[in-house]
Amino acid sequence: MRLVSKILLVIFFLLIIPSSGCCRYLADRLIKAPNYGKAKEQLGELTEDRMKYLQIDHQMRVDVGPPDASLHIAIIEPKIEWEVTPGTLWYGNVRGLFEKIAAEHPDSTVPEILYWRKYPDSNDSDPAGFTFTTKPSEPNLIELVTKGTIICLPGIRMSKDILVATWGQVLAAHGYKMVLIDLRGQGKSTGDMITLGSVETRDLLQVIDCLEAEGIIKGRLILMGGSYGAAIAINAAQADERIEAVIAMEPYSSLTEAAWSFARTEFGFWAWLFGKSCIEKSIEIAGSIAGFKPEDIAPVKAITKSKTPVLLIHGLQDEHIPYQHSIRLNKAAPDHTKLVLVDGSDHLTLPFHKIYPIRDEIINWLEETP
Repeated sequence: MRLVSKILLVIFFLLIIPSSGCCRYLADRLIKAPNYGKAKEQLGELTEDRMKYLQIDHQMRVDVGPPDASLHIAIIEPKIEWEVTPGTLWYGNVRGLFEKIAAEHPDSTVPEILYWRKYPDSNDSDPAGFTFTTKPSEPNLIELVTKGTIICLPGIRMSKDILVATWGQVLAAHGYKMVLIDLRGQGKSTGDMITLGSVETRDLLQVIDCLEAEGIIKGRLILMGGSYGAAIAINAAQADERIEAVIAMEPYSSLTEAAWSFARTEFGFWAWLFGKSCIEKSIEIAGSIAGFKPEDIAPVKAITKSKTPVLLIHGLQDEHIPYQHSIRLNKAAPDHTKLVLVDGSDHLTLPFHKIYPIRDEIINWLEETP
């Protein structure tokens, strides 16, 4: 009898939780930023060692708002050739390989300084697109003519650091100045609330104003983002004609339509327990708390109001934000979008595991796009 009573009690709580506090709880979790309550002095700047490790050339902050926030930005200048020395990310990545070769060939040595080059040619003989040498080229072609400036936007609750040694360096090696931003409340940026793209889009436009005033933007201005960052990029392009192209990886077509699939994949059993209606209700509550309208965060609407070229890249195995979102965006604006679907990639692997084939798609598209 006691066991039956306990089971009935559990069932009772499971039935009443979704209709009471669960939606508010999810809403609070959704908008509370990782850096909630932290000042920029607490978050600090990148140390010299960290800058060397990530091969970042400059860092800066831009104050945005309202609500007030300080966004941390890293800049990578265009380069053909990079020095790979002890204390850099790339040196740590390749040293094990060279030590293995050295062990197999005792007469060889592992150089303390290496250089690698990435080539703009999409027909690289090396599938990774770079080669190593023990001395710089003659002449030492370090700087390229800047083809444009690409502002990189990470996904939700992610730091820009994850993009530095991937897309930051890869595209810098093809002649683009890379500007990587920690969105509000993430990485080294302040901010108590995440508004799922509403305030963040306005933040981005203020950053562009600052970069333009400082003379940092060179060539055409391009936005590149993943997931949440991709949605912000599409929305920003609709609001600002200075943006000349957008590279959108795994974007959602609308926030409300993406919420359930993302929650189901991210939270598993708990999402099913709370239910789709609770997930959708939590988005509405989040909007009322943070001061935004979820229905306004709809890239599928923004993309029809802009003529900015958009490259849509999506993994066919993406369960967080299914590839149908990119298909919907493409169909909404077929005249100025291109859709690339990548087999074998999901939401977490697409931006990082197939960099070089995707790089070729991006570089070729940028060269073809006026």
